[in-house]
Amino acid sequence: MPDFVERRIEQARRAGAFDDLALRGQPIPDLGEERPEGWWAASYVSRDKRLRELFELRERCTEERSRALARQRHDDVLAELIRLRETIAAGNAEVDEKDRVDWFDVEIDLATWRRRDRHRRWGRSLESD
Repeated sequence: MPDFVERRIEQARRAGAFDDLALRGQPIPDLGEERPEGWWAASYVSRDKRLRELFELRERCTEERSRALARQRHDDVLAELIRLRETIAAGNAEVDEKDRVDWFDVEIDLATWRRRDRHRRWGRSLESD
C-alpha cells in the first residue's frame, strides 16, 4: 500500500474513527463459509428491497400523520397517532438501526393539535399566540 494510504489509516485510527465499529472485536460473519455464486447481488437486492419498503413506510406514515392531525376529535387523533407509532415500530424491528424510520412524539403532536383546535374553535389566528 502506498505510504499516504498508510498515513491516512493511522491518522484515522488515532482520531478514533475505528473505535465504534459494529463488529469490533468479533469475527467477520460467514468468513469461513462457501458462498453460492451471485450471493453478493442477492444480498444487495434484498437490502435494496427492504430500504424501498422503508421509504414507502416513511412516506405513508408522513401522509397518514398529516391526515390524523386534521381530524376533529381528540380521541381519533390519539388513536391514529398510536397506530402509526406501532406501524413504525414493526417496520423498524426488521432493519438495521441506521436504516430505521424516525419516530415522532405523540405528545408534541397532540399539543400542536390542541392548539390548532383551540384556534379553530375560537376563530383566532395562530399568529396571535
